[in-house]
Amino acid sequence: MSASNQHSPLVFNGLPQPDKKAFTLIELLVVIAIIAILAAILLPVLQKAIERGNRVSCVNNLHEQGIAFSIYASENNNKYPDLRYAPFTTTPGTALGVWPWDISTNFTDAMIADGCSRNVFYCPSYASWNMEQTWNFWNIPGKNNGPFRILGYVYMIPGAGQAMSTSQGTKSEVPFWRTNTIAIPGKQAPADQEVVADLVVHDSKTLSFTSISVGEFATLSPPIVQKTSHLDGNLPGGGNGLFGDGHAVWKNWFLMWQNGLTTNYFGGNPIFVF
Repeated sequence: MSASNQHSPLVFNGLPQPDKKAFTLIELLVVIAIIAILAAILLPVLQKAIERGNRVSCVNNLHEQGIAFSIYASENNNKYPDLRYAPFTTTPGTALGVWPWDISTNFTDAMIADGCSRNVFYCPSYASWNMEQTWNFWNIPGKNNGPFRILGYVYMIPGAGQAMSTSQGTKSEVPFWRTNTIAIPGKQAPADQEVVADLVVHDSKTLSFTSISVGEFATLSPPIVQKTSHLDGNLPGGGNGLFGDGHAVWKNWFLMWQNGLTTNYFGGNPIFVF
């Protein structure tokens, strides 16, 4: 074989083909590094875009609840339900549940009859909280729970959070209860009265917003995480609120917390901020 034949290009179907070369290890490492850098840049942007969408969906949830609240109140002398009395409790004078997200099944069923669905009771930023253990908490086998559900928002209607305030002897929710949808002299106007708030919850023992160490779910094995819905890292990003006139609005965390000097909170451990 001649030297010229030894170095001739590969021939396929009569056409010369270039020699094939594999990536070197350094080239592969460079490509991997570039992909990792791009992922690090794009992932936070994607997460923020998803959270912005969740905030909009959350506002829509509260709007739907607001319509149902208005329908209920219009049929009940402009009054919100009092969870301490029939048909919302089995123990007159005391609401079912402990925390302000523990809401009578009779009332949630009334809201559904007025146009709500199960999903609107749970914030999309904490969609995993919408599960059978919370929605059907009253019906968990082996538990002696009254007929109430654990929802994904905090309610400021008579009876909500009553037992928590009484048992802990800390800042009560009672002063924040909203009783009706009409303006009363000397009271806040409905447009200024927050009726339902996003879940912004703080463990006063561990100082965590991302995992609450108290409550029945925290004692399970493995525990079910209870946390703030709209997180920005390890801190709340803020929260939406539904007001008595039916409008819902987003509030940034720095406006809610005010360097720890906020007055809009109740509870002891956990603390609910709105």
